Amino acid sequence: MKICDLNYLKSLTPSNPILTLELIQLLMKQAPVSFDAMKKFHAAGNWKQLQYHAHKLASLFDTIGIRIEYKEAVSEIEKYTKRQEHLNLIPDLLLKIEIGLNLACKELEVELNKNSA
Repeated sequence: MKICDLNYLKSLTPSNPILTLELIQLLMKQAPVSFDAMKKFHAAGNWKQLQYHAHKLASLFDTIGIRIEYKEAVSEIEKYTKRQEHLNLIPDLLLKIEIGLNLACKELEVELNKNSA
């Protein structure tokens, strides 16, 4: 089962497949940076910054059409940090997001290799 649905991304650049590939590369660079920031701010207990980076990652996940369970994990972190509740659930959610992000990056790498050959 695919992790990503790139239909939305491709709809942004329907006549420019090279730009689509460049956007995939950009997303592959930005998503891990946002996730690393989430882990850092979680460890520091900085809920406002964690919420900010979760929101940023959610936007990236929307763009690559990541499967709903990973998108929901990011949304839950946004909600929990905003409300300052269920903060004890965040470590498991971060682990879930990390798994999804790793799978998505592998899938996107295959997409890049397939289309650049």
